[in-house]
Amino acid sequence: MVLLYRWSKSLGVGFLGRFLIAVQIIVFIFLSDILVVAEQFRMDNEITSGKFVVRSKTYFLDDDFLGVIEDNGEMTYYNAARDTFTLLAPSLRIQTQLSASETRRVIDATLDGLRFSKTEIEPRYEFVANPVFKTALDNKSGQLALQSNWVDYKMTTEIFTDNNIAKRYFDFCNITCYLNYRVTNSHRQLYRLEVNRVLRKENRFPQNITAIFYPNGKTGKTEETISSSHKLIRRLTDEDKNKINMVQNSINKFKTVKFNDYQELIINQISPNKNTAPPAQKK
Repeated sequence: MVLLYRWSKSLGVGFLGRFLIAVQIIVFIFLSDILVVAEQFRMDNEITSGKFVVRSKTYFLDDDFLGVIEDNGEMTYYNAARDTFTLLAPSLRIQTQLSASETRRVIDATLDGLRFSKTEIEPRYEFVANPVFKTALDNKSGQLALQSNWVDYKMTTEIFTDNNIAKRYFDFCNITCYLNYRVTNSHRQLYRLEVNRVLRKENRFPQNITAIFYPNGKTGKTEETISSSHKLIRRLTDEDKNKINMVQNSINKFKTVKFNDYQELIINQISPNKNTAPPAQKK
């Protein structure tokens, strides 16, 4: 995801950084030597902002997840047994690892700091700490709308028919929120924690999502729209399994670097001239 963000900025894609923050396309897997498990499935994703389109696949095995960005091959996986994220950049043959529990701890502490601040904070940070949406669901059509002063979500949803798939999907959604915040340092990704809670409560899978962001609130003039589509494929193909094996081979060969070094190397690869490097993310 980070590699894709730097790469697309080099093509002059305006607010893609914030686009990538808002959408959950970071995905994970545990790379087991034994690929035969009781249940395997994947999710195909397509995210659009203006003329820019990002396609990715999410692979699910037990409690672990893998994601591959189709355009540049960047991969991210989560190992539940080790509670560890690994980000891989094939073009650089490097990888980095993050503790998932430490990531959650730091972000939860940040949110608690906002919630219990003894000084007055900006309204948008109050929303980050305690996001509240006006929610409307049409059970017949599956249309779900969540509205606030900072972001509106419009979704087409379907009911989960398999409780096991539903649990694994929602666990994946929440853990990606934490990782996205760690990678982008933007509070926007944390809005999705509340959206996930609503979807889990209604036991619904979002097939199509349109998110309209209002950086200065609805009284401002700026809006950013991001659309995405997601499709569940309930069986892994031989091609999928070959992709998983390829990732396993990569993790045995790629050089492991520190997280900050990983970020810097990617920026330097996409923008060799430091003066053209992407600006810091806005919170």
